[in-house]
Amino acid sequence: MEDSKRLFQRLWTDEEELLILRGFLDFTTRQGNMFASHQYDMVPFYKEIWRRLSFEFTKNQLIEKLRCLKKKYRICAACMAAQDGAFAFKRAHKGTMYDLVRHI
Repeated sequence: MEDSKRLFQRLWTDEEELLILRGFLDFTTRQGNMFASHQYDMVPFYKEIWRRLSFEFTKNQLIEKLRCLKKKYRICAACMAAQDGAFAFKRAHKGTMYDLVRHI
């Protein structure tokens, strides 16, 4: 495989993205409203989700993944608002992700 292709290999599968989102939703629900800003220490969530996934990743990679998923949600929300509800997800996975992030 070419070096350029290896540089952009996906770290997270679709299933793992959903597992992270469901885990983060559960985690923030257990923490209560005072932690809803997501600006708190991510170590407890990292330790919790690390046990559920079958590969190694850093806390920074996890935080960056959550940021990217939040950004995707905002883009989808803006598209939905601009199209007055006529927006359709191209993949069911993206619709599921949107629904999960909306509750976080």
